[in-house]
Amino acid sequence: MTRVSLIQFPHDFAQQTSCHFNLGAPRSGTSWLARLLNALGAKLPEQLVEPAHTNVFGFWEPTKLMEIDDEILSAIDRTWYDPRPIPRAWFRSKAAYAFQKRIASVIASDYGDAPLILIKEPRICRLAPLYLNVLDVLASRAARDSSAPPSRPRCS
Repeated sequence: MTRVSLIQFPHDFAQQTSCHFNLGAPRSGTSWLARLLNALGAKLPEQLVEPAHTNVFGFWEPTKLMEIDDEILSAIDRTWYDPRPIPRAWFRSKAAYAFQKRIASVIASDYGDAPLILIKEPRICRLAPLYLNVLDVLASRAARDSSAPPSRPRCS
């Protein structure tokens, strides 16, 4: 089953940015949905995971975020398909904070001020608290920089 969440946060120009997370199990249609959303205007980063014989039309996944996510999972001795939970305390650790800074930097540089961004990265299913914190920080910074009242990203 494919799941898409919408998170909105203001950016530097006091406009609205929507972030679509395209998450789902392998072979569930997430690549097709990502391509469709991209064709309808959602921004993807320039550097995407290359197509393969298992998905000749492309995965539409951001290479840089995938590499960071793999590094995170390796650092905590997990894989994306590992059923063991990630300890909640880890998401508040110094290591998690360092990864959050890297993720925020990649999102800011790869997506810029696009009004609609698309992140299709299956590992986020395991790392959702980290990404939600990143988007919260980006929203707070944008509100601070634009003198707009801070607003927490909305998920729907």
